[in-house]
Amino acid sequence: MAIASGLAMYKPAQLHWLSGLFINWQTLCTVHFLTVPISLLFVFVHLIMGIRAGGLRLTQSMFRP
Repeated sequence: MAIASGLAMYKPAQLHWLSGLFINWQTLCTVHFLTVPISLLFVFVHLIMGIRAGGLRLTQSMFRP
């Protein structure tokens, strides 16, 4: 939702079909500015939980191929 609303705000003329999914511009901005911090908080909390559960080794294993 954060990506879709961000793209709709970035190029509203080219992605008019995506902008049209939201009621108006204010709703689009509200959705974007609520979903981005929630997503960042979700990632941060889960990163902290991984560090507490398995230490740095578990966290590093998530980023190795």
